[in-house]
Amino acid sequence: MHLSSAGLDKIEPRGFPNIEAKCFASNRQVHAKILQDIMANPCVKLSATDAAFLYSETASGPMHISSVFVVAGELTYERFFQHFAQRMHLLPTYKRKIAMVPFNMSHPKWVQEPDFDLSKHLYHHELPAEVSFQEALNFTVDLNEPMLDRSKPLWENHIVTGLRVSHSC
Repeated sequence: MHLSSAGLDKIEPRGFPNIEAKCFASNRQVHAKILQDIMANPCVKLSATDAAFLYSETASGPMHISSVFVVAGELTYERFFQHFAQRMHLLPTYKRKIAMVPFNMSHPKWVQEPDFDLSKHLYHHELPAEVSFQEALNFTVDLNEPMLDRSKPLWENHIVTGLRVSHSC
């Protein structure tokens, strides 16, 4: 079907806000439904893709991914921790860990961690004075090298403070 035959080529820009508002409202409903499903179903089989990452991971080749953000200004660990603590109820999947299926008869499952402890996922590292940007970057690479501990939910956040960035022309 062509856009013109559906009348979609005649949408005027002033109509977009209504379309966007409907999409955003729809997304909120979808997200609420997903959240309800997650809460109602505490045990979910890993997708084939997630299982493949898990199966192919080795100590010399971890399969997790990471990001590094350099933030201007100062972000204290306490504020960082409090930010997560206040929002963890919105992230039920962050409280799930891997449960292997006996005899590997199926892909592993995500199960709720009954003794979830946020302090085992958020870490603070203070860099020594006068560390270079490259040294700070190498430090973050070192943080990423080990495999994640499979006995707890598979995520970590590290806040590394003390980097002094100077600019020159």
